[in-house]
Order: sequence, then C-alpha cells, then structure tokens
Amino acid sequence: MQRTSNRNSVNDVNTASASSSSGASGRWRREAPQVVTKRNPHGITGKPLVLFRGRGVRISTLNVRSLNYTGAVTLLDSELRRWNIQIAGLQEVRWQGSGEMKCGDSTFLWSGRQDGSRREGVALVVPNRWMSTCVAWTPVTERLLHGRFKHSIGYLNVIVAYAPTEAANQQVKEDFYAQLDSTLGMCGRNDLTVVLGDFNAVSGTSRLPGGDSVLGPWGSGQPNVNSDLFLSFCRSHRLSIAGSWFGRKDIHRFSWRSNDGQTRKEIDHILISKRNAIYQCRVFRSFDVDWDHYLSLPH
Repeated sequence: MQRTSNRNSVNDVNTASASSSSGASGRWRREAPQVVTKRNPHGITGKPLVLFRGRGVRISTLNVRSLNYTGAVTLLDSELRRWNIQIAGLQEVRWQGSGEMKCGDSTFLWSGRQDGSRREGVALVVPNRWMSTCVAWTPVTERLLHGRFKHSIGYLNVIVAYAPTEAANQQVKEDFYAQLDSTLGMCGRNDLTVVLGDFNAVSGTSRLPGGDSVLGPWGSGQPNVNSDLFLSFCRSHRLSIAGSWFGRKDIHRFSWRSNDGQTRKEIDHILISKRNAIYQCRVFRSFDVDWDHYLSLPH
C-alpha cells in the first residue's frame, strides 16, 4: 500500500548517481534507457547459477516505502546478506530514472519515473557475483522491471512489480496489468519465471472447482477489484501464488499493516511458473528495517 515517508529525502548513494561515470562515485553506476534491454551488461563468464542444489536460492519481496534517505541502501544490503537472500524485489524505492549500482556485496538494478518526481519505483537486488550471469534486464516502467539470468539448466526470469492501490483509477490498474502481460511475453516458454510484487490485492479463498493450480488451499482476505485483476492475471499465465500453498500462522502470513495498527493483510505476493520449485513461503517480522510491510520470503 502506498504511504508517504517522513524520512529525510537525502540518499547517500542516489545523490552520487547524478555525477558522470568518470568520477569515483559514478563508476559504480551505468545508466539504462527506459524500456531498453541491456544485453550481456557484464558478459557471461564462468559457470552459470546452480539453483537447485543444497538449500536452493532464497528470494524475497519487500515494499521499502523509500530508499531516499541517508544510509538506507547500506542498511538494506547488510540485512539481505545477514539473511542470506540472493534475490530481492523492492517496491517504492522512489529513485529517478533507471540504472544499476553496487553497494557492498549487492548490485541494485532499478526502474523509476522519468519525469523527475520521486514516486513509485522498483528495484531488483542480486549479489555482485550474479551479474556475470545476467543475460538481460529491462527497466519497463516505474512499476515494472525484468531481469533474465542464465542458470545450470536454463534461464531464470525475475519480474519486480508494484501494482496501483485499490483507490487508483480503473484505467491505471488495467494499464498496469497490460504492461505486466507484455513483460511476461519477454520470458521463454521453458524458463523458470518468478514475479516479486506488492500487488495491493489479497488472493481470497475461492478456488476453482475440480482443482486449482494457481490459488492454493491457504489463500486469505476479502477479495476486491484489485483481487479480480490479480487472480485473472495469475490464471491467464498459470502462475502459482506461492504463499497460498503453505499453511502458516497469521503472524507469518500478513505482509502489511495499516496505520491504525489493527488492519493486516497479505498483499505482497510471490508468483512462480513451477510451483514445486518452492518448498516454503512465509513472512518474517524480524527483518531489521522500519517499514509498514514485512519481508515475504519463499525458498
């Protein structure tokens, strides 16, 4: 859910990004034009990723409300490494333009607004060493970003999404899902595809009769218009809603709390094209950040 941050809008890494690539601070950033795919930005070298060995890969989604304050990126990088999270999809980063930068052990790929305002914005965070396997990444809009990585038995697509709120204009909502549909078209039919998003929508509990491969037996919430659009998208692309397939306590299910301190919902979702690739999904409240969303973490 959208919320205005009261934090200082100074960002220690983002302000340095305005400098040219010749400076010390600018050497870590590479600007990417909007809706233009960067192919082989670092060159694929060494062995591809191994996703299905040992304990697998830990992925997460989190609405950060803003990364436009001093120390935000450094804190986030530290927490991601502490939790051993290899892929993180972020919403409401509020960075302008699009590009990539390094901070600590992580590389941030982001897609923001082009009109100079600091609203919305999404980002994908991966370990620096993973960038050697990045085949392409596309800053689609301020609400969508797509990355494609080579792994040991094929390709992994990661899409970061931030859907409009329930209060948004209906046309804005439909435009978002139309763009998301087009982004899914960039993914190969046999690729493993993961969508990490704040969809501002609950899944509800109404499953299709005769078996439902999209919504599991543990969906939650009272559906609304956003829920209808969300479920329609998932079913049209056969993307399973990961959290709905695992029974959890409410404290490990609800990913967002309202300002009243009472209302809690599961509106942050992880969608996956191959459900058996995930063996657990839950919310963690001990992720050391001060935001109104909690970390959703499947693995």
